[in-house]
Amino acid sequence: MKITYNHIRFFLILVSVTIPLLIILADYFSLDIVWRLFRFGHMVPMFGDLRTIPTLEFYDGIRENIDIDPWGRPYNYPEVWIYVFTFISFIFDPYIFFGTFQLIIYPIMFWKMSSYFIDLKSLLYFTALYFSPPILLLLERGNNDGIVFLIVLMATITANKLFKGTLLSLAIGLKLFPILGLIGIHRWFDKKFIFGMMIFLPLIIWSIFDVFQIITNTPVGSIVSYGTKSITVTICELNGKVNINQFCNVNFINISLILFFLFLSYILIFFRKKNINVLINKMKYKLNHTEIFFVFSAIFVGTLLLYGNYSYRLVFLLPAITVVIINFQLPTWRKNKFVFELLVLAIMLYLSPFIPKIGWYLPQAFAFILGVYFFSVIILHLLNKFDYWFRNQKYLDKTT
Repeated sequence: MKITYNHIRFFLILVSVTIPLLIILADYFSLDIVWRLFRFGHMVPMFGDLRTIPTLEFYDGIRENIDIDPWGRPYNYPEVWIYVFTFISFIFDPYIFFGTFQLIIYPIMFWKMSSYFIDLKSLLYFTALYFSPPILLLLERGNNDGIVFLIVLMATITANKLFKGTLLSLAIGLKLFPILGLIGIHRWFDKKFIFGMMIFLPLIIWSIFDVFQIITNTPVGSIVSYGTKSITVTICELNGKVNINQFCNVNFINISLILFFLFLSYILIFFRKKNINVLINKMKYKLNHTEIFFVFSAIFVGTLLLYGNYSYRLVFLLPAITVVIINFQLPTWRKNKFVFELLVLAIMLYLSPFIPKIGWYLPQAFAFILGVYFFSVIILHLLNKFDYWFRNQKYLDKTT
């Protein structure tokens, strides 16, 4: 019997179903070999990142008094999550509910997203990203980034402007950083979209009041992380080990990294402008592709430059990369140097944790370079829109 594309896709769908089951079995039977295979340590009890969220039973209204996490980590989410978990606790264990929900959604999303590929090589490329350590880490930790990711994804997929605004405002209210994705919304000044955004505006304002505590209570790591702040921590740790300088100026290093990022973006646009425009114009044929790409690209680039992020947040880059794969099927990748370089960097970013010893440090470098690529597309896209608007205004002035 000849093995066809559909046979391989069906097999990969079965693998996507097996992975959540394997995570559950590895937790229940303490199978350390699974966590070594996935390239990260396991936190017991399961869904460790959700364990910092208390119900009202353990909350006296003062964030600093929250002390329910088994590992002693501070509470670093908007206060609304406490009320969400309290509501769910009347029916289910909220930790098991949200963690298991993400495990169930995982194979369903793979089944749906894999249906958009028409050639085997593109499917295998996407599978490598989807089964990579950063995505599996999100499932094991159960972090609520996964829930927010699904809400943002639904917002970009729907064509209904009211639903789009409502879902995005909900995502922003739950985690704040999705506000970065607004830059990618097509015609965000639409009345229905604005009305949808207003629905959860009180929730957004409520969460904004927590922003200082969220930032101060969120640790910035040098491993299993990405972002300019994480790179800064790594540089300071390296400086301490080799005794180059007794004092490490964190702000200077962070600002220098951002300036270097902007310089690289300028250079990339200068040398790859034509290739970038090909990518932008190709996505225009499908409006939801353009919106998905720029919403999730903006979130990735924004979190890269403003935060230190744990690697599971790379899930927010996955839809943007998927749009590129769909619009440039594997046989045509090499024809566009920019697209080819972007996709090579992406596979290195997601699979680098498999490299022994230094694997979880490498995403810092690859995410930084890949951020330059996505930022270049965003900037050139905005410049093109501004140029179109300016030309249109000039034409209108002549006709009047």
